[in-house]
Amino acid sequence: MKYFSYEGEAHEFDKFRFISEYQYSYFLDNGENCIPRHNSYYRVSVNSKDAEDKIEQILRNGITCPDDVNRILAWKIGGIDHEESKRNGRIKFISSWGDENSASVLVKNGPFSFECNREEYNDFCKRITEIAQKYEKPFSDEKIESVLKDIVKEAEKVKGVGPVYILTILYFITRGQSPIFDRCAYKAVKAIYHEKMPKEIWYENPSSKSVGDILKVIRDYEWYLEMVFGKRNIDRDTDRALWVYGHSNLKLMGMKDA
Repeated sequence: MKYFSYEGEAHEFDKFRFISEYQYSYFLDNGENCIPRHNSYYRVSVNSKDAEDKIEQILRNGITCPDDVNRILAWKIGGIDHEESKRNGRIKFISSWGDENSASVLVKNGPFSFECNREEYNDFCKRITEIAQKYEKPFSDEKIESVLKDIVKEAEKVKGVGPVYILTILYFITRGQSPIFDRCAYKAVKAIYHEKMPKEIWYENPSSKSVGDILKVIRDYEWYLEMVFGKRNIDRDTDRALWVYGHSNLKLMGMKDA
């Protein structure tokens, strides 16, 4: 298997070298960032370590309250102001996400956006907390499917919570047993397996909320993780490296992706 440097040079894949080379560019204070953070088409923001530490704490300890669900979704969707979070040493939301007096929870990220009625969104966070507290480790495949069914049932009641965000919630409820899913991480691991650049990998954003269709998405991703890293429930370092690698070739190739 191979992966490609920022300059397009092919390297034999070594998972330890790969993770070390890419994961740190995920963070704001890395210094030399390889991700194209701003252009006319979309915005990709690197992350505050303070926000990431809080998210990892939720992953370790489990979802205990609706605020945990809110932080998870803000982290995934783009509702965290990472510059302010870094300055304040704690999670700070962008104004359109964190203003409880506004009628909706809103993120606009170039051509992509998320908007949900705030009352419906708050109720959703409460119901997800109840689901999380209903299940305990360990998580067999059968139990993971049961959790997914419960999440999908609630996601069908609110606008904007699609398959990728459903899989994010599943990731946290299962404490990482079911991997988090991201289009760039998926393209990255598939590219490594097929010895291609991420920009050469075809990807269709999943849109169906059916349990069967979502399971197909995550099982496909798990297969590639198993082939490349030897396990399907990868750690945060590996996920960060894949996320960065999935974005990094865009700078070199002038690609437009999110």
